Amino acid sequence: MNARVGVSRPARWFFMKIMKILALLVLLAAPASGFAFEDTNIVTGGDWSTPVAGFQDATTLRGAHHPVIRGRLLLVESPKDHDLALYLELQECAGAWGNPTEIYCNLSPGRGCRLEFRDPAGRPLPLHGGAFGGGMPGANWISLPCDATVRLRLSAFAGFSYASTNDYVVAGTFTADPPADHPGLEVWQGTLTLPPLKVPVPKPK
Repeated sequence: MNARVGVSRPARWFFMKIMKILALLVLLAAPASGFAFEDTNIVTGGDWSTPVAGFQDATTLRGAHHPVIRGRLLLVESPKDHDLALYLELQECAGAWGNPTEIYCNLSPGRGCRLEFRDPAGRPLPLHGGAFGGGMPGANWISLPCDATVRLRLSAFAGFSYASTNDYVVAGTFTADPPADHPGLEVWQGTLTLPPLKVPVPKPK
């Protein structure tokens, strides 16, 4: 009669320990094996703003569910042409799980996103306007799903030009002021204060 050979509890514990260590080594070696995450092309990023709950319109009840978002500024290598561009990133961060948040993003110059450019000492930088081609981002409704993030271009489509020959910072506000004819309980309306983004300027060789 064949006797059943059992495995002792210490041996099983040792085997499971070895398997966990091997799994950890596989994860650590994944980038070298071609399993690395895709580069996001972020050159530098500012901190997230304080989350802000949208206010409710007392007349239309628009925004009655008080959706919550936060934002930050990014300097990113555009996936379209690989040139640098300034972006606004918005993130849904309400404590409850719910429906998509609707945000009216008017990114035309001087409208929904107002930026300030300052030198490292905090002094305003004199900005000189110039002609360019390619157009600018405009106004769009963005539907931001629950627990999601969206990245929106702020720079002119023609490309990015540095505001100074030395390193500087960009900060500002993003305001959503939706048209009156667009109701909705999940419409976010309010203002985010965007923390400073340090922009490194390449030095001539």
